[in-house]
Amino acid sequence: MTQPTQRQLRGPQGIGPVVEGEAIVSRQGFNARYDLDRVKGVFSRPDHDHFGASPTGKIYVFSTPKGGIATSWALLDLRTRDLAPLGLVC
Repeated sequence: MTQPTQRQLRGPQGIGPVVEGEAIVSRQGFNARYDLDRVKGVFSRPDHDHFGASPTGKIYVFSTPKGGIATSWALLDLRTRDLAPLGLVC
């Protein structure tokens, strides 16, 4: 089994508090409304590279946002049920 690589990501300040945690990285774009099962908090699109995994409490690093404003309310919905990622890096 491959050992996880530890790296520190730095960039311009985003919105919200500073966070530290495990990151999951995807080469795919992301839309919380269509890529996540908001009831279970897992990636639900079968062709997603993290299908079945959960970004809950992790920093999710992805290549590009997809879709529109629906991701905002989907993330808020996840947050109200403690299923949201710790942070998002695009």
